Amino acid sequence: MLKCKVIKLVLLLSVFFLAFIGLIGCGNQEKKVEQVLSEIKQNYFDRFVSEIEEKTVDDVIVNYYIGEYNGYFVLMLSYEGQLFFQWVTTVNFDEYSITYPNSNVLRAWKDGTFYELKELYDSGEISKNDIKEIIGQYDVLYAEKHNNLN
Repeated sequence: MLKCKVIKLVLLLSVFFLAFIGLIGCGNQEKKVEQVLSEIKQNYFDRFVSEIEEKTVDDVIVNYYIGEYNGYFVLMLSYEGQLFFQWVTTVNFDEYSITYPNSNVLRAWKDGTFYELKELYDSGEISKNDIKEIIGQYDVLYAEKHNNLN
């Protein structure tokens, strides 16, 4: 009887320990993403915005953060007051395609450099499955954002 209670106690403590470790790991992952996004915003500012008078890195906006694929962080950035060309842009990836309502597109970032998704796909840096996930995630985020505006 005592042996059974000890086993149950050990199992219960193990579950709590694993749950605690999982929570710590998730918190660290979120902190890592926040740090990387801060670095990406700084790089975006330095490359595309810094010469615009009265703009700071605080004006840089992460419109959509899709996720990390093969070490590349996929996201859409802009800056406060940025003007976009109002034409539909479609990028094709074999049987998949992504359509944007204006000239602002998803980009990938890795180690201080920005890349076009098509460039990474064509070079094999991101896979067909990655593209499928990226497009699906973008479509969901875009729909959520624009349904909330209406």
